[in-house]
Amino acid sequence: MSFACVPAVRHPRVTTRRMLMKPDSASRSLTFTGLAAAVALAVGSLTITPALADTDDTLDSMQHEVKEMSAETQRFFQNGLREGKIETALLFNENLNSFKIDVQVRNETAVLEGKVENGVERELAEEIALSVDGIDEVDNRITLSEDAREGNPERNEDGFIASIEDATITAKAKMKLLANDFVDGTDVSIDTQQKTVVLEGEVSTQAEKDLAEQLVKNLDGVGGVDNRLQVKPNHS
Repeated sequence: MSFACVPAVRHPRVTTRRMLMKPDSASRSLTFTGLAAAVALAVGSLTITPALADTDDTLDSMQHEVKEMSAETQRFFQNGLREGKIETALLFNENLNSFKIDVQVRNETAVLEGKVENGVERELAEEIALSVDGIDEVDNRITLSEDAREGNPERNEDGFIASIEDATITAKAKMKLLANDFVDGTDVSIDTQQKTVVLEGEVSTQAEKDLAEQLVKNLDGVGGVDNRLQVKPNHS
């Protein structure tokens, strides 16, 4: 699945062969895909298992981080926050296979894509998205498919908690990259599956790619990093 944040170590020791150049802060952004930062916020008041006991500390850290962000970065963070709230609400709804629905938020508009079994489920997903604070419009691109429930993970406690843990790791990784001055998060997406973090998108240099991987790898709970980042042409 595609929040939590630990106090940022701004410049961890990373060995690379290239000089890291600080990107223009005006160009820094992060594409939020999958279950985003707000998962910890959305489930913070729930007492599902001790595995979520650190959620309050996580939320406090997130709020501290966002206060120090630029206006542009705060906008991306808010998009991720709303995205995470929607995906969490879908996850908790037993009448929907949320694993077949992708959510993206663009300011006050939520974009829903994926497959459901019938029109009722399609409408339900839209209403859930509209119920999230800050969402005024839904671009519902969900299609109907009889096989929408195929491959739906069993809703047992272990599977559910694993999904929340993956979401928390994703959130930590996103916040870590946002807070780092030497990683330009433009066109970078982050997803976590069974504690393995997948990085996709483009960066300017190989050194930046290596640093992004190392920052994520150093986070608590990360079992591995699948670094699929591509270096933009004409950069080294």
